[in-house]
Amino acid sequence: MNGGLPAVSRRSVGSQIRVLIGILVLLVPLSAVISVATIHSQSSAVRALTLALGPASEANNAVLLDMTRAEGAWREAVLGGPAPVDPLSLQPRIEEQLGRVEQGTQSTELSAPDRARFATLLAAERAAVKEWFTAARASLAAAPTGPAGPAPVAFALRARVETAYAAFGKASGTLGDTIRAHRNAARADSREATGITSAVI
Repeated sequence: MNGGLPAVSRRSVGSQIRVLIGILVLLVPLSAVISVATIHSQSSAVRALTLALGPASEANNAVLLDMTRAEGAWREAVLGGPAPVDPLSLQPRIEEQLGRVEQGTQSTELSAPDRARFATLLAAERAAVKEWFTAARASLAAAPTGPAGPAPVAFALRARVETAYAAFGKASGTLGDTIRAHRNAARADSREATGITSAVI
């Protein structure tokens, strides 16, 4: 009798080892591919957050803040009170901030469909801002300076300003909510990619 394992058993063990080696040969490159893909996904999500969505959100919030200031100052002015700031003087600053919103939401870090969606929403906000300043300028020009009180035309112009501000609030809120939703999705993608990479490694 021959000592050790039978020849059949030795061949069986050898076959199992070769299968195991084959599996490892397949798994190692596959793991590397998964790691690279998830790292790329995480990097894309981080870039979208830092280069596009974050700055766009901050700029849109700044637009809302300055429009609120302008609207408050306008109300003081049409009622004859001392306005803390000339509401019309804030228009260039607001337009500059809208440009920053556009820069962020049109970043190539975002997909083409997302950029198109943001462009539509931003156009609505810009139109509302433009209409508000046009109406505010007209109402301030027509505001009475004497003690007689506001004329009927002034009431109509004031209503136009208020309607424009309501439209702005709706447009700004919709754009802000959409940016926020995309930021949350990008954060989730980044966390998921980190988890997958850790699991693979």
